[in-house]
Amino acid sequence: MHIYWASVLAIPKGIILDIQNLIRGFLWCNGDYKRGKAKVAWVDNCLPLSEGGLGLRSLEVFNKALGGPYGIPIKADVSWGWRKLLQLRDRVRPHMWFKIGNGEATSIWFDYWCDYCPLSRFLSPREISNAGYDTCSKVSDLMVHNAWNWPSSWLIKAPELGLVPTPSIQMDTSDVLQWRDSNGSISEFSVKKVWEAIRPRGEEVDWYRMVWFSHCVPRHAFLLWLVMRNSLKTQDRLKQWDVGINTDLNLLRCSLCDLQADSREHLFFECSYSTQVWATVRRLASMDNVPPVLQNIVLYLQPMAHKRTAKSIIGKILLAAAIYFIWIERNNRLFKDIKKNPEELCDMIMITELILLMVSLSCSDLDRLEGSGVASCSYGAPPDCVAISMPKCLSGLHLLMYSASYVWLADIAAWKFFKANWDVS
Repeated sequence: MHIYWASVLAIPKGIILDIQNLIRGFLWCNGDYKRGKAKVAWVDNCLPLSEGGLGLRSLEVFNKALGGPYGIPIKADVSWGWRKLLQLRDRVRPHMWFKIGNGEATSIWFDYWCDYCPLSRFLSPREISNAGYDTCSKVSDLMVHNAWNWPSSWLIKAPELGLVPTPSIQMDTSDVLQWRDSNGSISEFSVKKVWEAIRPRGEEVDWYRMVWFSHCVPRHAFLLWLVMRNSLKTQDRLKQWDVGINTDLNLLRCSLCDLQADSREHLFFECSYSTQVWATVRRLASMDNVPPVLQNIVLYLQPMAHKRTAKSIIGKILLAAAIYFIWIERNNRLFKDIKKNPEELCDMIMITELILLMVSLSCSDLDRLEGSGVASCSYGAPPDCVAISMPKCLSGLHLLMYSASYVWLADIAAWKFFKANWDVS
């Protein structure tokens, strides 16, 4: 329904702002939007995933892309909504090119059909009318025997007209409207092409496939996205107006290690607490040799981020889960005075990863993971209760989990999960 109204009306800015505030309230405030709570600017949220955004569509830009009356003149008595739609022409018209057929549908003055267009910039309406033509003239009106019939007064006033290429007129073929992108490529017109031409743009980022993929946990991926953008409100980024004038920022300390103010690099994973967590859980993805430094981990995962291999999927899930639970632990210590030791946090990360893989991957995916060579069966046999009657997907994933030192806890958690969902007696 909103696409229909956006295609027939120019939506007022007040309504667009109200809709944007509803979305921003959902993203940042868990309810009504409060000014200053957003960690990322709205224009950046509306960038594609490959440019570091969330892939949201800006309703204002989408409204412009859907508005289609680009070739109609504006009259004095038109309504406000129709006038707003017609005003979009200056933004879109340079991308709308005509392929000349018989030349009877293409304006000689205002449409784009060669590199010199629009030709209206060379002559005034009075000069056009003095030669016996008007502003509604078509390409075919100025052609005689497949050659231009420029009045001499025009060529004196605007010598550039003599450089305009002569189109090949085909009387049995109609003019065709096409879309020309910013690179000069010609294709059929579509709303998607308009959107790509007029939307805001950002720099390409090389980490987006590491954050967003089919098996990601949305809340984990969202937090990892904030981390990659360095948009979390860590203590090193706090300003005096964020914490109050009575707070001495020099006294702030990381709630995990109590040694220095926390920052993105410190929390992930240079802090002694998070280093211990990462050193334990990284073995799940055979990343034992990757240092506990966020930049090094990202550089390790980026080359394989686009692949659907076991190492890629497990590594991306593991990094997002580790960052998520460390951030939650940090906030729990700061605001709720609730603490967990590193071993408990490792258990949560590993069990979460195990259950996520079991739920999100199909049996064929699990078979592929089993045969990938990522995991090894070097930690002994599973508990008897698990080995009695193990479903295919559990047995396929079982080898994967034996690369961790917490295999017994993972096996018991997996057994409880499957016992609650399948008959394994």
